[in-house]
Amino acid sequence: MLDNRLSFFALAAVAAVSASAEMMDRPVGIRIGQRMTLKPYLSLSASYNSNVAGNADGSEDVTWTVNPGLTLEYLGEQLK
Repeated sequence: MLDNRLSFFALAAVAAVSASAEMMDRPVGIRIGQRMTLKPYLSLSASYNSNVAGNADGSEDVTWTVNPGLTLEYLGEQLK
């Protein structure tokens, strides 16, 4: 249950950062020429393992995962 809470918290934090950037009416990403935009992103997640009997030292465990990435967006000409 705590695992779900941590995942939800990480997702909510990323969504809040994304939403605040959109609401500020600033360009998102790095413009390359007139049609391309490079958008960096960072995804964070955590999972909690409360299986004390399964660990060798009897301790609880939290695993954090960080996934950086880039999205390239290209706006082509509209066909009429």
